[in-house]
Amino acid sequence: SHPFARLGKALAEGMSGIAAEKVLKDINKALEGTPSQGEKVYGAYAVAEILARGGALKEADTALSGVEKVLGPARLDSRHLLLRGKIAWLKGDEKGADKAFDEAAKREPANPQVYFLPAILAIDAGKGEIALTRLQAYQKAKNTETPLFFSLLGDAHQARGKPEDAAKAYQQALEKEEGNVRSIMGTGRLLIEKKKWEEAGQMLEKVTTMMPDN
Repeated sequence: SHPFARLGKALAEGMSGIAAEKVLKDINKALEGTPSQGEKVYGAYAVAEILARGGALKEADTALSGVEKVLGPARLDSRHLLLRGKIAWLKGDEKGADKAFDEAAKREPANPQVYFLPAILAIDAGKGEIALTRLQAYQKAKNTETPLFFSLLGDAHQARGKPEDAAKAYQQALEKEEGNVRSIMGTGRLLIEKKKWEEAGQMLEKVTTMMPDN
């Protein structure tokens, strides 16, 4: 099949290693032909995303710059800005990341990803205050408080060293979605911190029974 037809699957599966290298080779070969502008942009985004996931940030940045040359600044959407922000964040450029994420939120304030992606990156880096700021902006924009929102809020509070606030947020997520894995895992971590081993084990067992391979 045409290499562009496989990009969605590759990205959805978080493809890496040899499989990702093959997809990248196919994409770059296709781009050497005469693809449409849409294919060029889609291909460049896919290349940038896969490279960023693999830690090749300089190369990912180059691929994203190619999109900017094709489209021009006025036509860059939130997807572009989020990927630009993600690459900047992973490179340690928090100022550049904030600029991209802020612009994405300004353009699409009703899009949850413009708040959740930077929050997740901050949580993974142990920077709970930054994550909390993004989630508060999501609330301020009057967006729906979904289970994912509350579970991320719990993670942010946990990263801030606020276990009681984290537990409350996780509970709110679970009230909306009983099987919310992120909140179950978060609650399990809180129980481990309190040395409540039996209850923590029950949480872990609950998660494993929810996995499709079990």
